[in-house]
Amino acid sequence: MFKHTSIIIFTLLVCLDAVAQQSLQPLLSHLNYPAITPTKDRSIQSTAPSSFYSPHLSEFFNSVKNNKAVLASFQSKQFKSNAVADTIIVGLIPNDTLRITGTYNHNGPIWVIGTGVLIVHNANVTNTGGDLVVWNGKAFIDSSTLHFPQTYFYERAMILAGGAYVSIQNTTLNYDSLSHNMTVTDSSQLVESNMVLKGFTTTGISSKAAISIDGTNQAGEFIITDRCKLNLKNSTEVLLWHQFPDSAVINWSFGKSDTAYNYRFNNGMAGVKGIEYDVTIDSCYKIMWAMMPSSGSNITINNSKMRAIGLWFDKKNDSIVVNGIYDSTYYSSSTIPLSDRTLKLNDCYVQTWSLYVFNNSKINVSNCQVGEIGAQQTAKVYGNNYWVDGTGGYHWTTDSALAFVNGLVNYSYVRSEKNSVFIVGYSAVVKAMSISKSILIIVQTTLLSDPLALEGGVTWYATIDQPAQAYTNSTVNITGSAWIDRGPSSTLMDFKSWRLYYQKQSDTTWTPISPEAGTEVRHNLLGAWNTIGLTAGTYTLRLSLKSTWGDSVDAYLVINMLPGVTGINELKNSTLTIYPNPTAASVTINFNSPTPEKIKIVLTDITGKIVFVNENHNGVAGSNTISVNTSLLAKGIYLCRVITSEFVLQKLLQKAE
Repeated sequence: MFKHTSIIIFTLLVCLDAVAQQSLQPLLSHLNYPAITPTKDRSIQSTAPSSFYSPHLSEFFNSVKNNKAVLASFQSKQFKSNAVADTIIVGLIPNDTLRITGTYNHNGPIWVIGTGVLIVHNANVTNTGGDLVVWNGKAFIDSSTLHFPQTYFYERAMILAGGAYVSIQNTTLNYDSLSHNMTVTDSSQLVESNMVLKGFTTTGISSKAAISIDGTNQAGEFIITDRCKLNLKNSTEVLLWHQFPDSAVINWSFGKSDTAYNYRFNNGMAGVKGIEYDVTIDSCYKIMWAMMPSSGSNITINNSKMRAIGLWFDKKNDSIVVNGIYDSTYYSSSTIPLSDRTLKLNDCYVQTWSLYVFNNSKINVSNCQVGEIGAQQTAKVYGNNYWVDGTGGYHWTTDSALAFVNGLVNYSYVRSEKNSVFIVGYSAVVKAMSISKSILIIVQTTLLSDPLALEGGVTWYATIDQPAQAYTNSTVNITGSAWIDRGPSSTLMDFKSWRLYYQKQSDTTWTPISPEAGTEVRHNLLGAWNTIGLTAGTYTLRLSLKSTWGDSVDAYLVINMLPGVTGINELKNSTLTIYPNPTAASVTINFNSPTPEKIKIVLTDITGKIVFVNENHNGVAGSNTISVNTSLLAKGIYLCRVITSEFVLQKLLQKAE
């Protein structure tokens, strides 16, 4: 499928791992700041930027060599009050306190470290381009609105570590109604009351941390691990992930209600062994029950409605086959077919299955329909012919993980991040992107919109859109895309060239259709294929895309060559367009047909169920336009197919509200 795949992976991972990620504590010890004298108790009461910034603090995590340059900026105080801010640091000197009131706009992270204290009171803060991190410091936020603009989900985060303490009361946190991260770990404490959230929070709590929340419209999801305490009261929209380590032996019922009074889960409960956390839930509504069993665990769940089961594959050197797991399934009495654990479900309904791969474990996924798949650290995911329906999130790689998938139907995002590599071939995906310093390779795959390269990411896109079929004795226009995009800060490979070939079935050599081209193409003409003198049969088109690093990927499209009429020099090949897309009440479908044909329009949902059929359209030779009423369709993603006796065209259609 992909040429020199092993070379690509080896080369990319070596280069991506060359820049080490440094933790905060070693970072600060390397800096050895001199005795600079910022005001110990400083206030912000207007839209004017703070005068105490560290430009490009994020670069600290990329290389220690940047430390001297940053330190020089501190020493020379080369900051302008009207400059775009990068990072506020509170706590570089003992008892440093920053107070924010009124309206305040900031562009970059806010760090509260050491004995630093951040106080936000009666404020309207917009923090663009950064996270809020409290590392052993304290933050008190009261009667305020904090807006963290996001252009994509999980772009912003709030992190509490190193024994941090944060209190948030009577406050609105606005993440543009997108999912975002929160981490509470390392003996840190988070206390919240009377909160309004605009955005779904994914909170990881671990390592003796404690969270207490009393009153919020949307508590979000909590991934509860090792030694920690979680106490929720008077909250709604709660998704509780009970993580079960390899030592866990659980025989439990979560029940089928979405309301909880005086719920308790800890190692002292009957049927619970091998966990260290303590969960207390009282007067909470719209609760979604979930669990994350690890490799080696022994879990029996009875009489429960499970919003999600996230399978952890976290044993080193494990290689596990995942087959035959499907979302929205009722289990009367079943043992899930996994070789690395015991998981029994009795009288249970599971809405969403998710797969999470850690360490250097490897999974092979096939014939499944799941809600989310994620790989991190140096894990690997290999997949063939499976669905990710988006009911649990998206399909992602991070750290230095690798995913190599084929025949994927994904009704959510595909995303690579950090130093990972994600290769998708011969699939259907809604949206895809690379961020951080990752690499995303999309080959012969249908998307609603072209994949994106953001930040330092790189995205390859090689696909042949048309033709669906061809005729001998003609000139066949081949359309598609061949490009490599780099994010604005990327230093990785870039586009070099592409070339088209064809080969008849059973032949062993490839014949060039066009010379090697050094210009990128985006859903446009790749080449004109002269089929005069060729015989009818099955042919394969090959598009080879090369990078400046010397690696390449190949996209293949198998087509049927039909007998043509001698003397015909050109065939107008069909290109299917659907507009508007997304749609609400109706869509217009347009395509070209070489001959008058009976035309069938079919729409299927994400499960493959046919939701619309029109078999009564008499097509004409040339341009055909058909209107379809979509007002009765539910919001979601559908596959639209145009079928005749001569060809089949298909494209994803998104139904909006």
